[in-house]
Amino acid sequence: MVLSACILLLSYDESNNLKILTVSRKTDENNIGIPGGKMDSTDKSLAHAATRELFEETGYQVEPETLKQVFIADGDTGEDEITTCQCTTFITDKYKQIEIPKEKGIVSWQSPERLIQSNCSFAAYNKRLLMELKLI
Repeated sequence: MVLSACILLLSYDESNNLKILTVSRKTDENNIGIPGGKMDSTDKSLAHAATRELFEETGYQVEPETLKQVFIADGDTGEDEITTCQCTTFITDKYKQIEIPKEKGIVSWQSPERLIQSNCSFAAYNKRLLMELKLI
């Protein structure tokens, strides 16, 4: 089974509207999602995988020990296909951006509703996650 992890970072704009840190696909700037990816052999844990992916994709840094696991989905790629993937989502309020992302996706803060639009590859996963956390 492929293990993957992502991190949900929340913020509020000047009008007190909830915003979520997102990153676009490298090949499609309109296809956004929550930063994350697959665990690899260098990761000590899913929390380490999530922090590594967040940093690579966005330039934001978090410490693994500040993460709280909030959601796990088995066999759901977000595209409503059953796979051998398990995705764990973490959340933290202790983060900072320390450098420009290493990858080519566009990093932006978006409304929760933007993550469930049909042009997002992981819209189904995002909807389940955001509903579970009562963010939509």
